[in-house]
Amino acid sequence: MHAKPVKSSAQIITYESPPPNYVVDEKDNNFGFFTRMHPRLDKVKEKARSALQFTKPYADNIKRHDYPRWRICVVGAAAATAVVLAANVIVTIWVGVAVTREEGIGVVRTGTCLESQRINQAISLVINILSSILLGASNYCMQLLSAPTRADVDKAHSNLLWLDIGIPSVRNLKHIAWSKILLWWLLGLSSVPLHLSYNSVFFSSIMANAYTVAVVTPQFLMGAHWDTTAPFKAVKVPPDAASYMQKNFQNFERLEKVACTQAYYKEFISSRRDLIVVTKPGNSSESTNSVLGGFNRGSLKTFSSQDWMCKVTETPSYGRPKCALENVLDPKGSWILLDREVDYCLSEAIAEKCKLHFSFDIVAVVIVCNVLKLVAMCLIVWKPPKGSLVTIGDAMASFLQIPDQHTSGMCLISKEDVVKGAWKEPPAATVYRPQKRRWLAAASRKRWLVMNSLFACPHSISSLNE
Repeated sequence: MHAKPVKSSAQIITYESPPPNYVVDEKDNNFGFFTRMHPRLDKVKEKARSALQFTKPYADNIKRHDYPRWRICVVGAAAATAVVLAANVIVTIWVGVAVTREEGIGVVRTGTCLESQRINQAISLVINILSSILLGASNYCMQLLSAPTRADVDKAHSNLLWLDIGIPSVRNLKHIAWSKILLWWLLGLSSVPLHLSYNSVFFSSIMANAYTVAVVTPQFLMGAHWDTTAPFKAVKVPPDAASYMQKNFQNFERLEKVACTQAYYKEFISSRRDLIVVTKPGNSSESTNSVLGGFNRGSLKTFSSQDWMCKVTETPSYGRPKCALENVLDPKGSWILLDREVDYCLSEAIAEKCKLHFSFDIVAVVIVCNVLKLVAMCLIVWKPPKGSLVTIGDAMASFLQIPDQHTSGMCLISKEDVVKGAWKEPPAATVYRPQKRRWLAAASRKRWLVMNSLFACPHSISSLNE
């Protein structure tokens, strides 16, 4: 006969003798005496044995081949870095030989702004791909370097400290060898210029034209008299500009009021220059001066780019509220400028001259950082770290082969217990209670908060600027 079970408050059933159909095996001694802590304990034991059988060949493979898998990955990372370096050097040599230079900056192409913008976007896409390859290879090697060895883990555990395994870790740097720390910093610091300047190797420039706006009567186009020394209600039109407009207005493009305001309501105007605003005929008793006034769009210190379109009777001051495009024309479609109603505009259309540039100084910094990364990766391949626990599988294989005496009996301890320091005390009996956890719980709340803050702050600032 078998003894009756004794139930405790923790729902642990203890038998003074083996339960029915229970076969005692020496391999089960690690699970204590005949204690059933949960109905699924048998399945847990089977999973543990399966894990041991599964990881034993992996551990033997590690021991025989000395981490060939991550070594191959490092070789691949170094090869990818070398390919990116070769691409950077080849492009730099080609640009230095084939294109002209202006003040040390290469001019790759000159043409319309739209074409320059599209080419720059295509080049930026290629640069982002190359940059992602470099940074991905660098981050992999940094994670490899920050991985502790079993000796590092044992030393940390003896001092009641814990280390990270299987993730990029900065806190591990206090516990690893100095050679790995130096290479880690070399890879990390060389990534900063790539983040900040790689996309700026190629950049486009927009040609912003200065222009003069002359508000005139219809007689101005017939060669009528004008006098720029007379008192105007706005900025005086330079005499040479007024003379140029009167002689060459036949080459100007006629724009109606809506098209005129849309064409010149821009911060930078690259396809147009001087503008003649022709008003409707006034009373015959008005002044014989055919130039009513004007605006000189050559200096932002005088007025902002669109203020001249609004109803102003004096020179707008710097810092004045910007004139909205929808407020230029009244509900009836009339445009009042200098107390006169505008009839149409004559605009001087010119060819755009936007340029695509290449910075030799920035690409030199990129190439230097590229070389430093390649050197660091080659050193890792040449003298790889011995016995690093790079992945969770490495740690499982190591601890299953050689158990850790500092964490013995703590199979159910959680990360929260370790962080709170509960593992420093002798372990108490713990009941295994299976529960479902979401992938969200893989990272701590602090990590989620920091990541979301870093993501949200730039977007919030950019939306405020808009």
